[in-house]
Amino acid sequence: MNYPKALEFEKNFENILAGRVSELGFTPAKAREKSEFTSDTIDVLFELGEALDGDDRIQTDSTTEYLSYTGTAVLIAVTNRARQEPVHTEILARLRWLMLKKNNLLNSQYYKIQDIRAMGTEYNFDADNNLDISTLSYGLIFSIISM
Repeated sequence: MNYPKALEFEKNFENILAGRVSELGFTPAKAREKSEFTSDTIDVLFELGEALDGDDRIQTDSTTEYLSYTGTAVLIAVTNRARQEPVHTEILARLRWLMLKKNNLLNSQYYKIQDIRAMGTEYNFDADNNLDISTLSYGLIFSIISM
């Protein structure tokens, strides 16, 4: 069955995020493909939220197709505490820069980002492996621009 590739929201956004993380000089990993955290990686994850009413929806006689959505982009920074550079907080700052809307780094052939909002950072420490783990979450509003 053929379907529009733009509907592979999770795969597409995770690929975009992984590419941008790599451009920052970090090693990206797709969180849904891993069973445990490894040091010195940035895990990426995207989850689709709800469809939004908007001027870009398509109305036919009996159905409405929505083209604007919300979603959550998650970046998980994992560093070994014993390592010297870059320090964990510097990595978080670089990731926050990546997610600034003004940089337009998440737009793609399929999507136009309407808004990016930081939802917070959650910190954990894995004492067994000496790992600092910070999960940065961002709420996205985006529109499909190409199917």
